[in-house]
Amino acid sequence: MASDPTAGGAPADMPADSAEPLELQSQPADLERRLELLQAENADLQDKYLRAVADAQNIRRRAQQDIEKERKFGIERFAREVLSVADNLGRALQALPDDPSSIDPAVRNVIVGVQATDRELQAILERHGVTRVEALGKPFNAEFHQAVMEI
Repeated sequence: MASDPTAGGAPADMPADSAEPLELQSQPADLERRLELLQAENADLQDKYLRAVADAQNIRRRAQQDIEKERKFGIERFAREVLSVADNLGRALQALPDDPSSIDPAVRNVIVGVQATDRELQAILERHGVTRVEALGKPFNAEFHQAVMEI
């Protein structure tokens, strides 16, 4: 039994004195095929990487555009809602009698407060870029006016 070459635990099908590693014992055609597969896999991974980087850049760009758009149009939505308040204050002030002497002094103080509120509201709107556009009697300009109906 001592003369058995596999007695030391080495497998019987493995050569005992092989000078080359197992990978180098492969045929040149197998090595070329393996190289081609690795190159294809490398190209595929490179493509996936570039696509992932491009997607990340697109997401960042879209998010920045959304932020800018929200800043730009956020004030527009707010202004539309506040304009109805400004219009109602203006109508209330227009409904006052022309002769202030006929108004009770206590009511006159309320009127002065409403006028101050209207002036402050107009100043705030103008500070945020909302300005009055005179449209009555002027030709239609699509940049400034909105068409409600056509006559």
